[in-house]
This record gives sequence, C-alpha cells and structure tokens, in this order.
Amino acid sequence: MYFTPKIYDPVEGLDIILAAASKFNAERFLYALEYKNWDEKKLELMGNEVATYRRKLEEEYDRLVDFAQVFNKEFATMNNKCFSSALVMLRKLRSGISETKKLFIKFCPRARQETISQTILNKPVSAYNYAYISADVYQLPLFKFEEYPSCVSGLYNEMEKFFLLLMRCIQLCKQVLNEERKIKSDNKYCKYLFDEFKNTVLREIADIIMMIPRDSDYLSEDKNPAIASRNHYDNDEAWAPVGFHNYSKTEVK
Repeated sequence: MYFTPKIYDPVEGLDIILAAASKFNAERFLYALEYKNWDEKKLELMGNEVATYRRKLEEEYDRLVDFAQVFNKEFATMNNKCFSSALVMLRKLRSGISETKKLFIKFCPRARQETISQTILNKPVSAYNYAYISADVYQLPLFKFEEYPSCVSGLYNEMEKFFLLLMRCIQLCKQVLNEERKIKSDNKYCKYLFDEFKNTVLREIADIIMMIPRDSDYLSEDKNPAIASRNHYDNDEAWAPVGFHNYSKTEVK
C-alpha cells in the first residue's frame, strides 16, 4: 500500500469570509450606522483601531508576496506549510482575520452580539451572516457622507482599505495553493523539481558523500518520514507528487 500524507486544505471556510468582505460598501456601512448609537469619539477610535489592523496585515502580505515568487518552484522548502499556516493565522489571531471577526461582531444587531461572541471560535461564519455590513437586504441611506461628521468617512475609508487588503491576502494564498495542487497532479514536473533539488544537494555534499554512513539513524525510516514514504514507491517519478511540499528540506536532503 502506498503511503500518502494527509493534505490539509486551509481554503475551506475562507470563501465565506471573502464573500462577506467583498459585500462591504458605502450603502451597507451607512445603513449599519443607523442602528448603532456611536458618538464621534467612538468612531474616531474605531478608525484608528482599523488602521492598526491594516498595518499588521500589510506586513504579512509583503512576506507572502516575497515567498510566493519561489514557493512552487522548489521541491521542498524550509516552511512547506507557509501558505497553509498563513491562512490558519488569518482565521485566528494574526494577519487580520481575528480583527475581521471583531469588526463584523461590532456591526451585528445587539441581540446577536453576546451569542456570537460566545460561539465565534467554533462557528466563525456566524458574525459574517448577521452583520449589517454584509446584509443581503438593506435600506439605502437617507444622507450622503458629506452630511456626516468626518469621523464617519474616516472609519469607512480605513475599513475599505482593510477589507481590500484582506481579500488580496486570501486570494494570493488561494492562488498559490491552487498552483500547488496543479503541480502535484503532474508527475513529470514534480520529478523534474525533485531532480533539480537532488542535483543541488549532490553538488553541495560532493566532497563528503562517501563519508556518510549508509546505516546512520537519521537515514532510517524510523527517523526520516521522507525516506519512509519514498520506500513505498517503485521510482522517483511515482513518489515525486507525494514528496512535493510534504516534507521539509532537511528531511528530503
């Protein structure tokens, strides 16, 4: 029986967040404010808070962009789960998803807020369904931005920039993961990437390769999952799609 590692799909559930964020617009925002009794000071504080969220998310996005350029060109990397981890972090505390949840909860009907706050970690889509800013049906606002205090447009602008950046982060990760899945379905290309990696390693250790004991513990199946996996396949081409991005650079090396 061939050994195939379980592949976790971090995209699951994020389409709901993406859809909710994409609904954000001026009409829904002003519609939501009509149900909130927030004074100008509260709105200014919220605007500053969202600006802080956005700056944190910008840093994570820049790191993702840099890594995206090489991620799928390498058979094994130091962090194969970078994009999976990035999306997990987006769901929880880092890179904006935690802050996104907080924002949607603030714009939920008051009667729903307590219940959503208690269940948000187990049911992360609840706030996105109940929030006024993602409502499918809403009334058009009676007044335009010009008729509100500047803190209203200030908060809206910060939220708009934050949500646009959030969508770019999610779309980037999904794009890279989709590309990764396509590569895994191409045995010959995976074999090509494996050969490139192998040739690089062989050049690095050419002077010492004959001194490496073949019976070393770290070359055994018990100590090295990549070797354990490879031993279940007849040749490199059959194993390469399984090995691609499923083991660390150290294990494959």
